[in-house]
Amino acid sequence: MGYKLALNKAWQNVIQVTEEKTYEVRFVNDIYIVDIRDGQVLDKLTDKPAKDYISVLLLYYLEKKIKGLPSLTGEWISFKQLDGGDTYYSAFHKRAIEPLIRKYGNNPESLNSLLNKFPSHKLEYGDAGIVIDVFDGISLLFTVWRGDEEISPGVNILYDKNISEIFSTESVAVLSQILAYFMIE
Repeated sequence: MGYKLALNKAWQNVIQVTEEKTYEVRFVNDIYIVDIRDGQVLDKLTDKPAKDYISVLLLYYLEKKIKGLPSLTGEWISFKQLDGGDTYYSAFHKRAIEPLIRKYGNNPESLNSLLNKFPSHKLEYGDAGIVIDVFDGISLLFTVWRGDEEISPGVNILYDKNISEIFSTESVAVLSQILAYFMIE
């Protein structure tokens, strides 16, 4: 995927809202240094550049954080409830949901193994539920329903309703796909 245009736009947006030179941003378990002078996003531990798609998300998040993140609403919504979510849903399902169904659908309790891997907590939802703290102030709820002989297993990813004030629907899809990948590796 080409992220060059999105990356350039994200850098411009951050530059317009701050005069600071560097920021630290937590993304799941990693800390990234956003160096505005040099136009780089570096993993703090390895000093290696972040992948472009992660840099775009970090910069979109940082722009909103600088301006002031919206308060959590406490209301979980599905991807389809996001603006244009129906349009992106097929790709979202294939890239984020299906890998999680393959990994956790027949054994929802195995989702709990992620509690030690990510900043997260268990939530009684479906047959298994876990809330992963992705950024400061942004969490995703992953739920799994066990399949049986009549019903296929299911997975859902839910978001605090405020996510639409932070990310576009396409960015939420990318974020979900990244988290799904982290959860199955």
